[in-house]
Amino acid sequence: MNWILKPMKDVKVSLANEVKLEKFSLTKPMHDTEIQTELQNPNPMDVEIFLPLLWQMLSLQPNAEEGSLLTNGYSNIFHVKLKDSRVVAVVVRWIGDVWRLSASELDCADGRWSGGRAFFTLATA
Repeated sequence: MNWILKPMKDVKVSLANEVKLEKFSLTKPMHDTEIQTELQNPNPMDVEIFLPLLWQMLSLQPNAEEGSLLTNGYSNIFHVKLKDSRVVAVVVRWIGDVWRLSASELDCADGRWSGGRAFFTLATA
């Protein structure tokens, strides 16, 4: 809540139209740092950029319609840089009949992200 949703009040939603994302499907279990290495260390999204992008993505799939985000209960993973410069893994998942959002330190938890999950990063030029 404090990491991701609290900064929402300072976000300019119009930014979402200026930024493009790339989506990668994990083909094997990977930690966050392994994902970064595999993708040649993509820059994490600043929270001010991430929030309008996420809002835009969710508004296109409010009821788990087909789209960029996985809707099968699997994780949609984003690396987000907070205002204090920490980078966290933000996960968005469709569970039951709602979107759920959580965040954790990178490489936290007791395992890796399983294959079949989606990782989103800013598109390169």
